[in-house]
Amino acid sequence: TAYVNKYEKIKEKNNEKKKQSPKPPPPFDLKKKYNVIIRPNRYNFRVQYRALELLDKVGTKYIFPTKSLPKVEAVNNFNLEIINEHICENPEQLQAVRRIVNGANPYAPYIIVGPPGTGKTTTIVEAILQIYIHEPNSRILITTSSNSACDTVALKLCEYFENNQKLIEISEKRNGYDLNSKPQIPQNILRVYSISWIKRFGFKNINPLLKRNANFCDADFESPSVEVLKKYSIIAVTLCTVGRLRTGINGNWPFTHIFIDEAGATTEVESLVAITSVNTNKCRVILSGDTKQLGPVVMSKVASKCGLKHSLMERLQACDYYKVEKDGTYDDGAQTRLRRNYRSHPNILQLFNHLYYNDELIAEVEMDPRHVRT
Repeated sequence: TAYVNKYEKIKEKNNEKKKQSPKPPPPFDLKKKYNVIIRPNRYNFRVQYRALELLDKVGTKYIFPTKSLPKVEAVNNFNLEIINEHICENPEQLQAVRRIVNGANPYAPYIIVGPPGTGKTTTIVEAILQIYIHEPNSRILITTSSNSACDTVALKLCEYFENNQKLIEISEKRNGYDLNSKPQIPQNILRVYSISWIKRFGFKNINPLLKRNANFCDADFESPSVEVLKKYSIIAVTLCTVGRLRTGINGNWPFTHIFIDEAGATTEVESLVAITSVNTNKCRVILSGDTKQLGPVVMSKVASKCGLKHSLMERLQACDYYKVEKDGTYDDGAQTRLRRNYRSHPNILQLFNHLYYNDELIAEVEMDPRHVRT
């Protein structure tokens, strides 16, 4: 909606182009021989190479934390009014939200370990909303390696901005009013899609609510400029598109928080695309995911052997800084481990809980008495 007025002229030009029907390609002559060249898209790799080059400039201390780093003490700078009341019943989720909103970890990425069904997405959505409420000047980047994961988080946020009265009032107050004393078009969250994704899947598969908060003018795609991006408090975009948007920007992006969701399934270099785009002295980085599920998909055996099959989240969790003691305790200034499962039947949970999670998970789904053997 924010694009309608601004890109009206672009829309008219696009309509004129559509009227000019392109000439059909000439048919192949089956009697002739053709040389076919298949060129793979190397853009993702170029973006990752650039992230490594930037890493040399910003330094490696942030992603190679040591145990000698100062311990982050818990503070309560804000009195949080939790929007999703169910989080108040979950001590781990509440701990994660409070830690992130009150400063997170300035020395290394803050990690949220979220096994399946433990409410990982719910936790980061609540944290993002609380940052939006309590820090008016915050700029939040939500990024993942896949469009589906990015859509999941962005859609939940859009639903809250659409239906929660407190957020509606805050949005109206911050966005101001036009000359007719009507609230300006909200610029809370922008879901940025890439042109390649739109060409491949089209607009039909996009949720209508997401479409209203995306970089579209009706059914036309538009790549947002840096000036447009700066107007929004929350940007949701894939890691590859972060690299595209980063092109041509001098210096670091003015983000205060970066949330990398599904970090356990993202290669380390992909995560660095986002991390090296900001000044980590001023921006807090939050990784959320689960390294016990499907990790990064790396087809090259050479790349796997060199370590690219491991995510940044997995490597960090192996560091002493994120160590979990034998009794299950850990430094909650560095990470939060979600334990309460709301999805699986207790008997099913018991199996993978014992195999992969050291029996740390707690079943919150009530067992149906009809299924209990006597």
